[in-house]
Amino acid sequence: MVSDVERMAYPFYCQTFFNYFGRAPSVPHSLSFDRRSYKDCYGWTRDSADFLVVETYERHDGPTWSASDAVALAELNLGMNYHVRGYHGVVGAPTTLAPGLVLQPAASNGRDINGNPIPLQSIISSPNVDTLPDLSVDEVEVRVRKDGRFYTSDFMLFPQWYFDEIPHLPYISVRPSKHQLDSHKYSYAWYDMKPADFLSEQGSALKDIGLLKPQIVSQLTVMRTNLEKEIKAFTDRNEYGYSANDYKDLMHSTYGMKNINTVLLHAPQSLNHTLISVCTFQRYFLESLAIFDYLRYWKRPENFVAKEPLPVRHDLMGIVTHRLSVAQDLYMKGIPVWLVRRPNDLPKNVNIRSAGRLVVPEHLVKDVLPGFDPVWDDIDMSPFRIRSVYRIKHPNLHLGHTSFRHRSMSVGPLSASALPTAPIIPLSDLDQSSIAFDHDKFKDTPGPYFPSVITPWLAALTQITPRARDLVQHTHFEILQGYAFLDPAIFSGDVEAKVVSKFVTLWLLVRSPWLERALTSNSQILQPFPKTQEWKYWLLHEIAPKLGLLSPPKSTSGGETSGGSTPQECHEMFGINLEYLTKPECLAWNSRVLIAFSEIERLGIEEIQYPIDIVQQVVWDLNEHNFRSELVALDHCIHPRVSMTRMVAEARNADLCDCFSQWSVINQSWPADDRGCLGAQEVADRWIYVEAFRKIVSTWPHPSASLLRSSEMVITGPNDPQLHKVEALAFPVYCQLFFRFFGRAPTIPRVRP
Repeated sequence: MVSDVERMAYPFYCQTFFNYFGRAPSVPHSLSFDRRSYKDCYGWTRDSADFLVVETYERHDGPTWSASDAVALAELNLGMNYHVRGYHGVVGAPTTLAPGLVLQPAASNGRDINGNPIPLQSIISSPNVDTLPDLSVDEVEVRVRKDGRFYTSDFMLFPQWYFDEIPHLPYISVRPSKHQLDSHKYSYAWYDMKPADFLSEQGSALKDIGLLKPQIVSQLTVMRTNLEKEIKAFTDRNEYGYSANDYKDLMHSTYGMKNINTVLLHAPQSLNHTLISVCTFQRYFLESLAIFDYLRYWKRPENFVAKEPLPVRHDLMGIVTHRLSVAQDLYMKGIPVWLVRRPNDLPKNVNIRSAGRLVVPEHLVKDVLPGFDPVWDDIDMSPFRIRSVYRIKHPNLHLGHTSFRHRSMSVGPLSASALPTAPIIPLSDLDQSSIAFDHDKFKDTPGPYFPSVITPWLAALTQITPRARDLVQHTHFEILQGYAFLDPAIFSGDVEAKVVSKFVTLWLLVRSPWLERALTSNSQILQPFPKTQEWKYWLLHEIAPKLGLLSPPKSTSGGETSGGSTPQECHEMFGINLEYLTKPECLAWNSRVLIAFSEIERLGIEEIQYPIDIVQQVVWDLNEHNFRSELVALDHCIHPRVSMTRMVAEARNADLCDCFSQWSVINQSWPADDRGCLGAQEVADRWIYVEAFRKIVSTWPHPSASLLRSSEMVITGPNDPQLHKVEALAFPVYCQLFFRFFGRAPTIPRVRP
């Protein structure tokens, strides 16, 4: 008699052997003949180890071939590590067994009247393909792997379960064969990033910071823009009369694709975050393509009137389902489909051509990428699990604070009434009494290193009369009393040369790590941006000593920095692990080597004579990054994303990015031939950004906002007389509301040197 241990172990051995070698294993004599094969309680033949014996069968007197029939069929002997909604019953209910097992029939000790085990494992079959996905290798945890993808939990790699909420999933394009990949139209959608594709940032004190090779990013950008053009032409025609709701998933995927593409173009990251960003872009691209194909072809019933199934589309991923109606629909469309059934639901007259082999594609990587938590850890198989692959912490263009997180893109512009707006509540008398203003920052303080400013912006800034009674009470009031980037005012006025030398040197050493940290911070704690004195403390007392450029402070315990925080609080606020900082070979700016690090050590950090044009560019960069992050933060406070649907939030974020050249809050480098920005000297370089800015400001709670919403205020070109009218209205609205929400002068955009 076979023991319970043997009964569990032998099927595992036999199935694994068959999966690897494609034939039945040799088994010990005693196992083969200790008892004969038998019929289980459902009438299926099983061997002496209770292993299903798949026997071919051809039905002669029944209906034609259907999704219920099997080109290949196998038993999932190892089960599944999750419960499937609608198949296994309610998760956690007492009538269910371990994950992946079907409900146990009422019988004594799980055995039938003949004393044989009642089968519990599911049967998987396919009516149109001869390989079967090995669902048993799916783990409870969904984790990123060393290739930046998610092994069998990644819908761009492996068939997933069908859910009505994501009907486009069967139409994901599969990775072509090796000899087809290079010539494929979308070959970079499956490109495997290599370490050599990562270019470390020159002059950074953190080695693991850099960008993807421009040649590869260029290929991704071409793919994206070409697909976006096709999608826009389709949505503009809207020949099938689809609603905005029909387009919401497509808009979400194309937005995500553009967002990640922008990050890869402009923002420095670590090697691992770059790898994950590449794979996230590919996933968004393939999903956008699948949704596009679904809307223009697969969703249209008029395309599928034939009575015979269409040829099998082996170039598409297909789907796993327990619903026969879904399987039949996809089978008739020629989509690869796998039907999972309970052993008691398998018809006795089902056509069976062969015993199927449970497989996992060879190119899937299983080894986990260190340093990343699971994105899913639950036995419930659901749409949320399938989409959890997007939960990995990928770069976010919207810097600032937790109000940026939203729960849930629409077609067309958003009206002010469509956006949830924070209430305007005056700051309490107690809080007002603790506010101190830096009046110098409400003036223009020109100097040899500070960029000039156009008249409309300067007028908007200097018109503000800072009064505590004008301030607004809200959750995130303290966030931007500090600065997202080093305060450029450090370089204003008659600043000493040694101060310029110190702060330019230290900032450039940590600029790339800071940009990367701003994009990928994992902190869930609301942290105010550092104030000016905290920036100075961090650079002079933490960064400089770590790199051997200044002596460490005499004591780091107790006391406060001049910004009001303790040294430990200051360290936690900046959140960069100083242990990983090393001395670079040189200091660089915009891909230009400025000075060898050894020369900085020889001369001293206060004695570097940087060219004045370089200092001006660095200061402009600080100013521009602060302005962009402040604009985004203010809009998120006025229109909290937490109160928006995903469609509305993504549409608003896209509108915000239209205000910026390169469509990005963060830029590692600035193209010499692109001088466009909201502070540009020439109207030809700024009008398009002013128009985008008008759309943003027009929804804000300000008396001038309604004037900006008028169709007469739309700017149509650089010579449009409305340009100056819009600037005279919109710029003061921004400056006034920024002051009211954050209690300090805003950083205004300036002319690029």
